[in-house]
Amino acid sequence: MYFGFSAFLAAVLVRPLGGLLLLVLAAIPARTESGSVTVTVFELAIPLCLFIELKKGLAQGPKQPVPPNLVTAPVLAFYLLALASGYWALDGQLWLNRVVVLSEALAAGWIVYLATSRLGTQAFVRAIAWSTTGGAAWALIWFYVLGRPLALNLQPPTGPDATLAQFLRLGSPLLGPSNYYASFLLLSIPVTFYLCRKASIYWLLLIVQLAAFVATLSRGGSIAMLVAAVIVLTMRQLQGRRMPHGLTGVAMGLAAFALAPFVPVVVGALLAQRRETTFAGSGYQARAELWGVALDLWRSHPYVGIGEGAWNAAVNVEYVGQAHNVVLQILAELGIFGFLIAVLTFCVILVMTWRIRDARLRFCLLAAILGSFINCLSEATFEGAVFTWFLGAFLGGVLATSTKDRVTV
Repeated sequence: MYFGFSAFLAAVLVRPLGGLLLLVLAAIPARTESGSVTVTVFELAIPLCLFIELKKGLAQGPKQPVPPNLVTAPVLAFYLLALASGYWALDGQLWLNRVVVLSEALAAGWIVYLATSRLGTQAFVRAIAWSTTGGAAWALIWFYVLGRPLALNLQPPTGPDATLAQFLRLGSPLLGPSNYYASFLLLSIPVTFYLCRKASIYWLLLIVQLAAFVATLSRGGSIAMLVAAVIVLTMRQLQGRRMPHGLTGVAMGLAAFALAPFVPVVVGALLAQRRETTFAGSGYQARAELWGVALDLWRSHPYVGIGEGAWNAAVNVEYVGQAHNVVLQILAELGIFGFLIAVLTFCVILVMTWRIRDARLRFCLLAAILGSFINCLSEATFEGAVFTWFLGAFLGGVLATSTKDRVTV
C-alpha cells in the first residue's frame, strides 16, 4: 500500500518538481521486497530524475554539469577510497551495502544540484520545508492521536530497548526512532525558519517541526541545535548585524513571558519520559565505550582502516550500531587518509555555503550543516541509509545555491 501510494505520488510530482522530487521521497521511504533485495521508491526514482534533469539541462543550453572542482575533487576522493577499501574490508557484504548507499547519495546530490540550478533556490528550500513538515505532522498524529499503531510503522524497532524507547519517545513511522528522526529535523528547521520571512504559513510549518523535535527528547539533537545557533548568531553579530531583529526579539520575549508558567509542567513531563527510556548501559557511558572501541580499531589499522561499512564485522555484537561519532567512525573504517579527506570536504562545504549572497539564507544553511555535524558527533546517524540520501540531496541544493551567479530566492 505504501509503495503504491509513493509511486503514485512520484508520478504526480515528477513533472513540476523534477529532481527535487527526491527530497519528498526521502521522507516517504516506502519499500518493496524482491527475494532478498529491498528497494525503495526513492532508489527507483534516482535514474528517472537524473534523466529528467540531464535532458532539461541540455535543452536549456550548456550549463555547469557538476559542482566546481573545489568540492567535487574531495568528494570523489572520499568515494574512491571507500570503493578501494573493498580490497581490505573485513566483510564484503557490509562494504557493498555501504558503497551502494554512498553511490545513491552522490547521485541524489548531483540530481538536486541540477534541479536547484534550473528551478532556483526557492523551489529547493520549499521542497524541504513542506516535505519535512508533512512527515512531522504525520509522526505527531501517529504517535499522539492514533496511539502508535504498528501496522502504520514502516520502521519497526528491533529489540526490547528500542521498542520501549519508540513507545515513549516520538519517532517517525516513516524514518525511524527518535534520535535518528531528530537528525532530519536539524536540517529542515533552519531552512523553514528562513522561509518564515516569505509568508506567515511557514511559521505554522516551523511550529510543527519544532513540536516534533521536542517530542523526540533527543539530547544530542538539542545540544547540537543550541551550539549551532550560538555559533551562527555570534558570526552574525560579528558582521555588525542583529539577528533576530528588534521587533522579533520583543515578540519572542512577550511569547516567552506568556508561556513561562507552562514550561515547568512540560519540561517535567518530558524529563520523566526521558528517564523511563534511559536503560542500563545507555547514554554517555555506552558512547564513551564505543568511542574507545573505535580508537582501538584505528590504532590497529591507522592508515586505511578496516574498510567502509565494516564496523559490525570488527566489533562485538554488543556494539552493533556504529561508533556514535562520525569522525571516529571514519577513522576506524577508512583510517587517517579517509579522515583527512572528510575534514577537507566538510571545510570546503562550509566555504561554499559562506559564499551564498543572501545573508539570511547563508546563516540558516550554516546552522543546518553545523547542527547536523555536531549531532553526528554523538549519534549513529549514518547507520541509516535514508539520512545519508537526504543529506546528499540537501548538500546538492546548497552547492547549487552557492555556485549560481544570482541567487533566485
